[in-house]
Amino acid sequence: MIKNDCNQTKTYRIGVRQLDDETGNSAPSQPVLNKSTVTLEPGRSEEVLVSVDLANFKNGSTYTTEIVLREKEINQNICFTLIVEDPRSTVVVPQSEQQYRLRWQSWKDHYYCEKPAFNRAPGTNVLSIAGK
Repeated sequence: MIKNDCNQTKTYRIGVRQLDDETGNSAPSQPVLNKSTVTLEPGRSEEVLVSVDLANFKNGSTYTTEIVLREKEINQNICFTLIVEDPRSTVVVPQSEQQYRLRWQSWKDHYYCEKPAFNRAPGTNVLSIAGK
C-alpha cells in the first residue's frame, strides 16, 4: 500500500530489482508489479500487487530484492524477502465454525475474545480470571 502523506498530489514510479538468493544467484522467475506508476491526491493510498511464479523454486530457499519508489530524484526502497516453504500451494486450514460461535465478536474489532470467567474463591477477596 502506498500512501501520500503530503499536502499536494504526488506521482510515484514503482519498480522492482532483481530477486536473488543468499549467494547472489538470480531466482528462477522474477517478481512482477501490477503497476509502474501511481498518482495520489493528498491523504489517499493505493495498493500495488507483486506476484512471483513459484513453479521452479526450491522448497526452503530464501530470496531478497527491493521494491523501489521514486518521485523525482530520490529512490525509497522497500526490502522484500521471499521464503519458499512449499512451491506447490498455500495451505489454508479453516477453523471449525463452532469456534466462532464460542467467541464474542464485535463489528469494530478484527480479532476474537473469549468471554472471561470470573471465579471468587470462597471466603477470600481473591478473584481469578480465566480466558483471554
